[in-house]
Amino acid sequence: MSGEYRPFNFYDETNTLVGFDVDICSAIATEMGLKAAPTTGAFNTLIAGLTSSRYDAIIGSMAVTEERQTQVDFSDSYYSTGAELFVGKDSSIKDVTDLQGATVGVALGTTFEEYANTLEGVSDVTTYQADIDALRDLAAGRVDAVITQGFMGRYLAKNADLEVVAVGDVLYPDIAAIPVNKDNPELLAAINEALVKMHEDGTYAAISIDWFGEDIS
Repeated sequence: MSGEYRPFNFYDETNTLVGFDVDICSAIATEMGLKAAPTTGAFNTLIAGLTSSRYDAIIGSMAVTEERQTQVDFSDSYYSTGAELFVGKDSSIKDVTDLQGATVGVALGTTFEEYANTLEGVSDVTTYQADIDALRDLAAGRVDAVITQGFMGRYLAKNADLEVVAVGDVLYPDIAAIPVNKDNPELLAAINEALVKMHEDGTYAAISIDWFGEDIS
């Protein structure tokens, strides 16, 4: 995981890696009779780290894409949300059709970056290591809009007291799953089995409610 995707995975004030993904990771490992050893790296390097066997799986809110599926195998989805457009509180931008000449901020190596680069009329796509940095620049007026996961964007804006809002419709679904190497089907099957058990025994719901106050599956 990246460690820069609050509240899914991030370092708290004691420099401890915490978040929804971390707790899901630990619960999956427990179901498998293992102990999780979460580690972090820049999001755009995670698949390369996985395929070079630096770690066994990515439990870091990674969306399933066709390009990624050529490199790794994905588990069943462990949560689903949507990408949304965020703008400053007083912005005249109401949806993606209003981005003519606009500068759009996105996290590097994400599906949000890929999508932003397909939008006609955008003057520049500015990349950031973390979504919170993009949202802070948006609040400061250094970019005109930010595309990120809607639920997380609202959470970050609220907790950082940023005057930004989501506008328009959901841009596309953002379905998170767990990548593993293609030569490790046993691990993939075990992760999927663990996810089923976590839903059945209430473990997943308890973790989700602890972080979000609702079941986000």
